[in-house]
Amino acid sequence: MKVIIPYDQMTAVLHGEIISDASGEILSRSNKYKLLRYIDEDECSICQIKSLYQWDEIMDLIGRERLDLLLIICPGDSLMVSATLSVLQQYYFSYPVWIDEASRFTEVNIKLCQSHRRKCFLIDPEGNLVYCGDPTINISSREKIADIVYVDK
Repeated sequence: MKVIIPYDQMTAVLHGEIISDASGEILSRSNKYKLLRYIDEDECSICQIKSLYQWDEIMDLIGRERLDLLLIICPGDSLMVSATLSVLQQYYFSYPVWIDEASRFTEVNIKLCQSHRRKCFLIDPEGNLVYCGDPTINISSREKIADIVYVDK
């Protein structure tokens, strides 16, 4: 299954600042695997933001040299978008966090989002879904992702 990332239709926040689409262009051309965590309006986006430090730990364990991290948050209504942006500005996080105000990720990946309750995916360099599982809560997912990323050298 091909996963489409609509970078140009989302807002990126890095180190608490809204940034231009340049990082999306860089990530979309990357030849690395992508670990994507999608947080939709059914989850507490602010709660998830407060636990973003776990992703730095995961990236250190699995390896940043072969893996990009994509965090996409779809907070729902405009009040939650404002609250999400406000909380992101309080936390220093070393990866861009994409705010999907219009639920474009879900719209263009409807089958993917409907079939997985916990939305954490490993995507190969060509954009294909290769694994579903959250390495922050499941050690076997962490090991499986590392195996996939490092076997394909």
